[in-house]
Amino acid sequence: MSAPRDATRLLGRRTALGLLGAGALAMTAACSDPARQAVRLGTAERGGFFHEFGELLAGVVREDDRLPFVLETEATRGALENLAGLSAGRLDLALSLADAATAAEKGPLAVGKVYENYVQIAVPQSSSIRRVGELSGKRISFGSAGSGTRFAASRMLQVAGVAPQSVVDTPLPVLGLLDAMTDDRIEAAIFVGGVPHPPVDPAGGHGPAGGIRLLDLAETADGLRDRFGPVYQPVVLPPGIYGSTSPVTTIGISSLLLVRPDLADVVVADVVDMLLTRSDALVPAGALGAQYLDTRSLVYTFGIPLHPGAASAYRAGHG
Repeated sequence: MSAPRDATRLLGRRTALGLLGAGALAMTAACSDPARQAVRLGTAERGGFFHEFGELLAGVVREDDRLPFVLETEATRGALENLAGLSAGRLDLALSLADAATAAEKGPLAVGKVYENYVQIAVPQSSSIRRVGELSGKRISFGSAGSGTRFAASRMLQVAGVAPQSVVDTPLPVLGLLDAMTDDRIEAAIFVGGVPHPPVDPAGGHGPAGGIRLLDLAETADGLRDRFGPVYQPVVLPPGIYGSTSPVTTIGISSLLLVRPDLADVVVADVVDMLLTRSDALVPAGALGAQYLDTRSLVYTFGIPLHPGAASAYRAGHG
């Protein structure tokens, strides 16, 4: 697959047998249950929201022994790697941020919009950095080469007038961000997840002295919407998150569950059924966020066509 061409609401919380696609059949030997076919689901790095959601979805599928398949999750570097994996047939299903998915030159099909992620920029509480435009020359972690975080962050820096080559790119896993801010290896961290994002929450006393502070992204959100459209939404976080004393604006980007076109309709329809009937079991723990697991929300995929199996499941009257 070619690389992608370029990512105010208050928060809320909220089967039939058939043949599998060729890629899923190839995964049979790797399946933990030899009586059921394996469908490979690309998530993202461990500790992140994508991976946790993927594990929860795989769990509810595995619990339903009426289904002729199981989901085998694969930890990846993130949305860009997932999109490439779908295009190459290495993945059957994958999670992606909507901005990267809609920019992909060879687009996948969609199962549905599943929940909202939030772009956040954290700095140590003692930092003098107050705006995105002040990140020039700073040591920043904003995701690996295959992550959707990097895609969104590059657009954010562009809108803020920060040249990518002017920042000191310091890629780190999300689980290492607090330690890196503590020992001054990075001066800022751009990450995408729920709020608070558990790996970056210093509530237990972990992280830099005095805690962390989020940069307000209201100005950046407006610039992103003007340039790239409503795939980016300003989202106001209430006081108290990460120890804040006042509201702060982040940027919401919807997460999409995507599928390669040749995966069997019946498999995709079964996945939709799990999203709709087991939604209570698909909320990652420890993070507040907007969930979209109802028919009206799931089908809004920012112009990415639904897989026929998903479309038929929604037409069947779920929700």
